Amino acid sequence: MAHLEEHRVGEFLTALENDKESGLTIRTFVYVVMVTALRTGSLANAKWKWLDSKANTLTIPSLYMKGRQSFRCPLPKQAMDKLNALKALLGKNSIYIFEGLKNKPISDATARLCVQRLTGDKTTVHGFRTLFNIVVSKMNKFEIEKIEAQLTHAFTSTDIRKVYMGKEDYLDDRRKIVQAYADWCDKQ
Repeated sequence: MAHLEEHRVGEFLTALENDKESGLTIRTFVYVVMVTALRTGSLANAKWKWLDSKANTLTIPSLYMKGRQSFRCPLPKQAMDKLNALKALLGKNSIYIFEGLKNKPISDATARLCVQRLTGDKTTVHGFRTLFNIVVSKMNKFEIEKIEAQLTHAFTSTDIRKVYMGKEDYLDDRRKIVQAYADWCDKQ
């Protein structure tokens, strides 16, 4: 999957913020998927009722996750600000956060086309996961297991460790990771 190179993040975010072709819904979607490293399909299907504005968390049911396990995704402050602006614009009538045509979620293609138009190349939305992993790993502040947990990868050194860890999802640590990453993006 073609990913956005680190040195292009600032240029990309400026272009995204100033993009007049895409509506606020698409711009918000692209930003949120970028700073959370969620898979496109998981975020595209997000409903307002899954969003906990007090805890800055989006809880995605197992049906919408690749591994078929529900996922509590921490949201950095910047993403929450954009989601709150989107909600103010859309009002209370929409079910989906990122609503497309006919009261359905936006399509993967919509986000992909926006990203490729802004980058001028074959950068994929899924490639934001690669960018996230590269940047956060280079920070040398977070354990790989916790970074992988945000990427919803089943990363444990042994099956025994999985048993002992149970349902631990490192939410508090992942909250620090996505905030550090969003802050890094802001500085680019």
